[in-house]
Amino acid sequence: MAMITNGHSGAGLVVARELSALDLYPFITTVSRRGRPEGLGPESALLEAMVQGNADHYMAKCDVSDPVAFNDLWHWAPAAAAPAPTAVLPIDELLSRLRDRRSLWSRQLLKEMSALLQVIVANLQLHLKQARGKSTRSKEQQRMWERMKELLEEREVTATELLADVLALANRQQAPDSPLTEREKIELEDAVNAWAAASGGLAESQ
Repeated sequence: MAMITNGHSGAGLVVARELSALDLYPFITTVSRRGRPEGLGPESALLEAMVQGNADHYMAKCDVSDPVAFNDLWHWAPAAAAPAPTAVLPIDELLSRLRDRRSLWSRQLLKEMSALLQVIVANLQLHLKQARGKSTRSKEQQRMWERMKELLEEREVTATELLADVLALANRQQAPDSPLTEREKIELEDAVNAWAAASGGLAESQ
C-alpha cells in the first residue's frame, strides 16, 4: 500500500493521483486529522480526477503524532477480494473430459450427454448474465468481475461448440437406439455429478 500523510491538502491529493496512475499499489490511503479534504476551491478537481487512477483510494482520520493510532492505521488493510476465477477450473476439466470421450459414445449416450450439455450452456449463460450485472465501487473487485465475465464467455462458447459437435455425432450414427450399458450409465452419472459440483462452486463465487 501507499500512505500519504497530510494527504487531504492540495499537494497530498496531487501525490495520491500520481501514485494511483503508476499502478504500483493495490490501494492508497490519504491521512489527515480531518479525515477528508476541505476548502480546496479549484483544486477540488484533483479529488475527482483520482477516480481515474488504477488503485483504490481510502481516506483516514488520524493524528499521526499519536504512535498507537498511527500504528493501528499502518497495519490496516481492506478485505481481500475472493479469487473468483478459480471457480471455472472444474468446468474446464469436465468439458475437456467430455470432448475427449465423445467419439466413443453410443447414439443413446450421445443424446444423454447432449441433454447435459444443454443444461451446462443454459447455466453458464445465466451466470454470465449475473456477472454482467455486477457493479462495485472497488476497482479491484471490478477487475475481478471483468475477468470472471471473460472466463464465463469463453466457457459458454466452448460448451456450445461441444454441444453442436455431440448432436452432429448423434445424427450421423446409423445404429438404432438401445438402452445404456452399465458402463455408460456410470459415465453419464459421473458427468452429471461433476457438473453439479462445478455449478455449485460457480454459484458460491457469485
